[in-house]
Amino acid sequence: MELQTQSHQPSPTPTWEKIVGLAGLAVLCAGLAYLVWDAFTEKTSPPQIAFSIQDIQALDSSHLVRIEVANTGHDSVAALQIEGELETASGEPETSTAEVDYVPSQSKRYVGLFFQNPPQREALSIRALGYQEP
Repeated sequence: MELQTQSHQPSPTPTWEKIVGLAGLAVLCAGLAYLVWDAFTEKTSPPQIAFSIQDIQALDSSHLVRIEVANTGHDSVAALQIEGELETASGEPETSTAEVDYVPSQSKRYVGLFFQNPPQREALSIRALGYQEP
């Protein structure tokens, strides 16, 4: 009895599969190249904190000023202390403070400051007092 040996050759890889594989490899290489380029060309800058009054609401016993805090710098900040100062009719300023736990670079956060006297946008000044590096 004669043994027949069949040689089973794997079928060749389809062309579409090769194209998809090469496209995936190209996307992966482009992503890695971008990350390397970004790491070597990144410019660091201190945090750039800007404030914008969103709205003012009268509450039962006080007034709430909602503020947008934007960090347009490249460094993040933690424990950002904010002070709002309201010029009152009596001439004595009223202050309110808030603290934001973390403001990443290129992001926004929202805080509220409470005042006893009714605030007007033009009589209200907001400033950052200090922060910590995360």
